[in-house]
Amino acid sequence: MSAVNAYLHSISRTVKTETLTRGDIGELMAEDDWRQVFNTLKEKEYIDEIPATLEEGERIIIDRQTRVMEKLMGYSYNSKISKDITSLYLYDMMLDEFKSIVTSVYNKRQLKGLKFHRELSKFNEGIPSSEEELRSAINGTIFGNAYNLASSYGYKNVTQLLSLLDLYFIYRISSLIETLRGDWKMAARSIVCGYQDYYALSLATYQGMVTKNLCETNEELIKDLASTDYKGKIEVLRRFEPVKSISSKSAPEILSKVLDRARKMARKNSLNVFMSQTFSPVIVMAASEMLRLDKGDILAIANGKKLKLSNSSIQELVSYDLV
Repeated sequence: MSAVNAYLHSISRTVKTETLTRGDIGELMAEDDWRQVFNTLKEKEYIDEIPATLEEGERIIIDRQTRVMEKLMGYSYNSKISKDITSLYLYDMMLDEFKSIVTSVYNKRQLKGLKFHRELSKFNEGIPSSEEELRSAINGTIFGNAYNLASSYGYKNVTQLLSLLDLYFIYRISSLIETLRGDWKMAARSIVCGYQDYYALSLATYQGMVTKNLCETNEELIKDLASTDYKGKIEVLRRFEPVKSISSKSAPEILSKVLDRARKMARKNSLNVFMSQTFSPVIVMAASEMLRLDKGDILAIANGKKLKLSNSSIQELVSYDLV
């Protein structure tokens, strides 16, 4: 046990106390509409203000999670791998913002009234007018690295580019996990396992591209999925064992269920880390993942309430298994 890991263990446990419990999620699910969801979060002191619109509520949650993630990263500078892990989670937290900038550049349309975080805050005053200007502006940042990875795949259009920007997170975090040893590696893999398969299946289905960061699936299946026509993709997807029990008949629905499963696996195994992997960088990953899952759960519940979805439908979308 190193002093650095002991310190990060303490900080990560503090961050965990700022995440939602299964009981908290149950309370949010019991509310009648999205406004009451945010009222309950305010009562729990999870947020400081009650939004006037759902869009404002989404911004409040992203602001909050980004702030906590920045705090965790600030405490991680004495551990390079922990700092790299938190940097990747911050990247993922801000990815929708970056995608909106990239789409704006490609479509030659300016964005107005948006607030960007951290490295992206330079775009608050205006969006680059060309891809060359965008590349120059993000050079040397994690977003520049992600853009370079996407370029290495030779994307053909902005849709493929956005998919490859999604891939960057799992590509890099998988590489970091491979540098860990023994039990640390196994615990970290358990958190991202479902995501590795989801991103590989998704990219092969929609973009016909093959990636190698896999967990339960295999390279042969991914290659077949990438090369078959769209009608044949469902048959190939059903060769993936977890898909066999999914009754959906369209590729988007199947992949949505695969992602729901990945999130539930990530929540369960992140919680397990706090019970077993006490003094390792993996506990920083677990805390970061739980912050990301909280964001997804809150927004899934709030949007579900707005759309008048049944609680059983919303329950499938949250990362806690409430059955």
